[in-house]
Amino acid sequence: MKKHTAIFFVLICLSVFSTQAQVTLRPEKVGINIIPQYTLHIDSDVSMNADPAFQLDFENAVMGINAKGMQVESVPLNMNGSQFGGKFFVSTTSPANHIGSAEGTNALMSTNNNNGSFKGVLGFVASTSLDNSNASQTSSLIGGDFRTNPNTNLSLSVGRYWIAGVRGRIEGAINNDPDDGAIAAVLGVDSNTGSAESWAGYFLGNGHVSDKLTIATTNMPTSLGSNSLSDYKLYVNGGILANEWLVPNVSTWGDYVFEADYALKSLPEVEQQIEAKGHLHNTPSAKEVENNGLAVAAMTINQQVKIEEIFLHLIEMDKRMKALEEKNERLEEENKTLKAALKLD
Repeated sequence: MKKHTAIFFVLICLSVFSTQAQVTLRPEKVGINIIPQYTLHIDSDVSMNADPAFQLDFENAVMGINAKGMQVESVPLNMNGSQFGGKFFVSTTSPANHIGSAEGTNALMSTNNNNGSFKGVLGFVASTSLDNSNASQTSSLIGGDFRTNPNTNLSLSVGRYWIAGVRGRIEGAINNDPDDGAIAAVLGVDSNTGSAESWAGYFLGNGHVSDKLTIATTNMPTSLGSNSLSDYKLYVNGGILANEWLVPNVSTWGDYVFEADYALKSLPEVEQQIEAKGHLHNTPSAKEVENNGLAVAAMTINQQVKIEEIFLHLIEMDKRMKALEEKNERLEEENKTLKAALKLD
């Protein structure tokens, strides 16, 4: 097998390099213009003008093995710099009309001790201008473009699937928090210093987060006062601006106040509660809200109860007022009758 591998590399080298190159063979090693110290050792400029310049095809591969069109392994080093498993770089001063793709790359990185970066794949585009003179077209400046096949009608059978244009995943155990930076399966950084509006992440279509999400902070609070926050999924370190806010599945509303058997506290009882406690009955005090926060849904229901209690008191007061008005009218009529009888007019 090793002999066949060496012959395979020789055939590749002879097909893409100049016939003037000196090819040296050693057991399990191939050298071009040099006595090989490595499995494939090249000491010359490399120019590839074929279409494709380099291609490996795997057909009828036996299931259970790993077949890779291209694999690049970056050996761990102690260094100050950047180390890439695979790096693809496009640099031009003006956009070029082209159609192409870089696909099937498996970049393997081992651990190292460095002051630089380890990247499985780095896509980088350096361009000084974009010109989209054709309004029917869309111009793109994208460091990396990963997508599913848009021309395939995919039918799924029973089972679990992950279908994604881009998938980032963190596995294993990471036990120490960095002093700065982040540990993330997908990391977006917006470093735009120009006046154009830009985003670290931009999504067209639906989005889904299966667990907790923080905005404007990386610290998710776990408790507030005596209350656990383990059931809360979203934390925003700042204001929230919305056109509407809908709280679903509200099982208890304040309308039970209007039921005949509801024990409505009298206004003197309410007054006693205020004098003794400094707040309304069944309503948290200012100190409790300061320590434990304000549960918006629960407080909205509580306030609705108090509003409906107020209306019950107003209705009762209105009835009493009308009764007093009627009584006053009767007294006035009686007073007029007495005055007429006594001729005091």
